[in-house]
Amino acid sequence: MRLRTLLSLTALAAAVIGTTAAMRAPATFDITLSRTATGWSATCASGCAWTAVSMDCAPGCQAVISERGMRTQRTEELAMESFAFVVEPRGGGGWQAVSIRGTAWAETAVGCGAVGCRTRVDGSGVTLL
Repeated sequence: MRLRTLLSLTALAAAVIGTTAAMRAPATFDITLSRTATGWSATCASGCAWTAVSMDCAPGCQAVISERGMRTQRTEELAMESFAFVVEPRGGGGWQAVSIRGTAWAETAVGCGAVGCRTRVDGSGVTLL
């Protein structure tokens, strides 16, 4: 009986430790993101392997932004990056984002003009500039 209790407690402790490890702090990055007339533009002040990226695409296109740049689709390589999120235009102006990894937020949205909307995005949230 003691052995069974000890094994149960050991399994419970392992589950708690595993859960805690999965709940990591958000990645540290500082990105200024803009919607342009032809797509998306971003600059990164810290936490990225790039300083400026942009993408021309059809109206309503989404962009995947990560530690290593901007692309049009999710890839398996995103699992190796410290942060990644998908942005897409929102009806009525602004944009919305869904985190893939490395942020404290799961989803966020910004209401602003359809073009020229500038925001600061980091692991903790979004600020309209």
